Amino acid sequence: MLDSDATLEQLRSLPFITAVFADELTETAAVQTPAGVVELDLRVERSFLSSRTVDDIVALPRARPLLLLAPLVSGGAADRLKRAGVNYLDGAGNMHLVLRDHYVALVEGKQLPPATRPSGLRSAGYRVLFALMAWPELAGRSTSEIAAWAGTSRTAVASLLRGLGEDGHLIGKGQRRRMVVGEELFRRWAVGYSDVLRPALFIKRYRMPEGGREVLQRRLEATVGDRFAWGGGMAAARLGGNFIGQRVTLHVRDSKADLPLNPDPDGQIHVLRIPGPLAWPGGSPNWDGGGVQAAHPLLVYAELLDQRDDRALEAAADLREQVGWVEP
Repeated sequence: MLDSDATLEQLRSLPFITAVFADELTETAAVQTPAGVVELDLRVERSFLSSRTVDDIVALPRARPLLLLAPLVSGGAADRLKRAGVNYLDGAGNMHLVLRDHYVALVEGKQLPPATRPSGLRSAGYRVLFALMAWPELAGRSTSEIAAWAGTSRTAVASLLRGLGEDGHLIGKGQRRRMVVGEELFRRWAVGYSDVLRPALFIKRYRMPEGGREVLQRRLEATVGDRFAWGGGMAAARLGGNFIGQRVTLHVRDSKADLPLNPDPDGQIHVLRIPGPLAWPGGSPNWDGGGVQAAHPLLVYAELLDQRDDRALEAAADLREQVGWVEP
């Protein structure tokens, strides 16, 4: 999610910087200015910043200024870092830089460009990818079993398994196959969900009833019962997060589900089918719904990122930490 070299190019474009050196191995950086060389500690975060990560960065002991590189730094995270005197650059072009009080640069309000569609995968491929990421042990099963859990054809499974193997995300053969789920695969899943899979799962938008989310919840529980699952911000909040957001996402199994809501093309309630049985609460061996009727966290994560809201991105990063999806 982060190209550190491209991000550092922003420094080289500043008129008061003539040279930049950075070494991720030693976590050090140095910039040449007309007033001399400024040495900095370097911190590189390749996924979106969670609130806990920001707390850790702010609390770091520092003998010299700190420079943070991250995919996106905005909103509350940016404010906290600036107050703590942390310099940062991000992949969108935002920056906060103070060098010996002589040179200051501040760029805010930039957003990451829309993700581009990865070539070769269609909605069936992303259904299989979801199943394998939601339950990695499934990779060692037969193509027929994987297809049943993913809700796709065996052809779609075979094609994705071949591609994952070529890209290094799947190792071994047959029952010894094992998923290697890293940052690149999370990026592929998030991009593919927004651009390809979500449009295929989308059913309709509805108007929020008078009384807001509490009335919505009571109405759904009284009429639909357990035939829906919370997604996006509503699911994240019920799983312990602090973000809900404007969009309310409901996942259903049946596209013809009779919901006690009024259709509205601009409504804030988005209703989508689930991408497969593993997404449903209790549908996966490693997910029971969290006791709050929430869809699988991998689906919640992608739906949060799709909102492209500063707080939603932070909530997605928090969710990854909560369920242990953070690379060492």
